[in-house]
Amino acid sequence: MSGEPAVPGGEAPTSGAADPPPPAAYPPPYGAPPASQDPALMRMQGGEAGSWPERLPYKKGTAIPPGYTLKTRTRLGLVIAGAVTFGTAYAASVATAVVGTAQGSTELIPLLVPVVGPMITIPTYYLAESRDDGGTAVGVLMLDALVQSGGLVLLMAGLRFKKKELVRKDVGLSHVEVTPMPMGVGGLGLGVMGSM
Repeated sequence: MSGEPAVPGGEAPTSGAADPPPPAAYPPPYGAPPASQDPALMRMQGGEAGSWPERLPYKKGTAIPPGYTLKTRTRLGLVIAGAVTFGTAYAASVATAVVGTAQGSTELIPLLVPVVGPMITIPTYYLAESRDDGGTAVGVLMLDALVQSGGLVLLMAGLRFKKKELVRKDVGLSHVEVTPMPMGVGGLGLGVMGSM
């Protein structure tokens, strides 16, 4: 044994040997990073123009990427949901009023008025004859008015609050727009416009 102190574990340190150098860099990751959806990055990475998304969500204050233009569109989901909800409830009211009128009853005629018609019908229905059905008709008429007004709110919100999105310039996208339009003399309705 030489005069060097022993190291726990039984091995003596070697004199004059240098420590191995640290690795130059961390090892590469196990998988490639996910592809970017940013058109500018895709262009730098050599992406094809056709591989860029046709539409991108727009965030206020962000720059518009090259190759895209800002478009404003109707929120078609709200318009469809509102039109179906309102139309279904109103069609049920109209059908009830038509059947009631055909049977000689006049107290259901207010159901022909959208949204407020069911509320007007409640007193006319009960005052025409003394009816006592336990409030079932009142509940159904109130639900009808609520569903009609909810559908109308959805429809108007979809028409009023437009959605901004970025659309690729080089793609000929078909576009359908549901918008309020004049109908007849002094009337207002919904029209569908578009381009293909």
